[in-house]
Amino acid sequence: MQRIIIAVAVVVALGGGYLVWQPADSNPSVGKSEANYLLAFHGCDTAKTDCRKPQNHLVYVAESQDGEAWNLLPNWEPFAGSVPDIVERDGILYIYSAQGGGAVVRYDLSLNKILSQKQVSVENVVGFVDPAPIIDEDGNIVLFFLHCRYQGSSTHCFDSDAGTQRNIEPEHFIGSAVEVEGSDGAEFVLVGGDRLTTKNGTDPDIFFDGSRYVLYVSYGPSVGAYSSLTLHGSYISTLPSRGFLSKAGGVPSGYYDAAVKLYQSFVHAASGADNIAVIKTVAHQDLSSEIKNASWKTILTAEELGLAATTTIESPGILVLE
Repeated sequence: MQRIIIAVAVVVALGGGYLVWQPADSNPSVGKSEANYLLAFHGCDTAKTDCRKPQNHLVYVAESQDGEAWNLLPNWEPFAGSVPDIVERDGILYIYSAQGGGAVVRYDLSLNKILSQKQVSVENVVGFVDPAPIIDEDGNIVLFFLHCRYQGSSTHCFDSDAGTQRNIEPEHFIGSAVEVEGSDGAEFVLVGGDRLTTKNGTDPDIFFDGSRYVLYVSYGPSVGAYSSLTLHGSYISTLPSRGFLSKAGGVPSGYYDAAVKLYQSFVHAASGADNIAVIKTVAHQDLSSEIKNASWKTILTAEELGLAATTTIESPGILVLE
């Protein structure tokens, strides 16, 4: 999706972090979305169902011109899925979620409608979860995901029988796989080796900061940050030993804003007496020190999108359109 956007960024220091605002386009076109930012997330109404179960989650995508005011995409129909993430190619959104292992929904930005939904497969891998997409230098979609091995064999990470039948816990790792030509984002081939071995990490997010690839991993309500000079390389922590980038929330995503030389990160975090999750963001200069909790700003609540106040919104996946 090619558009020319002229914007002046305003950067405000706040408590060790930085919040970034950009003005909206002065003449947005009518009909076709002219959003600069898209945010995928899942929601669940805590008053109606057990939101601890991923099968009760619904996937939403919101759009914004300025990163401040958000609306759901036109004609958006939420679908069953959890921990979504998103990429765009040739005007089509590919929204990946952990639904039935992995699924992808294609949405046409010019027609404002969902085109298809397909299950996603990774060759010789079973039960992968938390798919996170990125477009590589050849225009292929690459998936990062959480997977497990037991005694060298692919296995489900959250197999309910594992604890009673096995004396050794499965090994958790973040893997990557490349799109099969002609599959339109539904079939992938595993890349050899592990991007990251992790005992408790989940929900990877991958982006490029202009010089290296950055991998975020969620550790409950904390965020780990790792980097590699190559997309399919081994990722090492950007922080001191056992350090976290943040302890303000989990299931992170982010991007690097080269214009202002800042990282913009997103998490969800429980808010209020009812612990309803909201989405928060912060801009920061580096990945080598912990971001203070006070630096994070709430950027989106369910009520702002017209959803019930009892709806928790979680797992932000950010996309900046160019």
